[in-house]
Amino acid sequence: MAWPDRPNARPYVLAYAYLLTGFTAFDRIGRFQRPGLARRVFGRQPVDDAVRQVREVLAGWGYSAREPHLTAMVAQMFLAQPQPASWRT
Repeated sequence: MAWPDRPNARPYVLAYAYLLTGFTAFDRIGRFQRPGLARRVFGRQPVDDAVRQVREVLAGWGYSAREPHLTAMVAQMFLAQPQPASWRT
């Protein structure tokens, strides 16, 4: 699966750092496409399903379901969790 519109190696380095070492200090990296990285690591369906579930809850509470940063926030939550050690074996 190619990284669309990303001519550099940064996304690959971030994915490898997460998968191989358990790196989670993404707040130190600066700006990057968190949804793209989370979808690359966890798969499109799990990330998109989580975003949909959060939108539904927020809509039920009366908030706008069109929060522009919601997908990035959910992706950050996925990436902030240390991955299981079994992934690295």
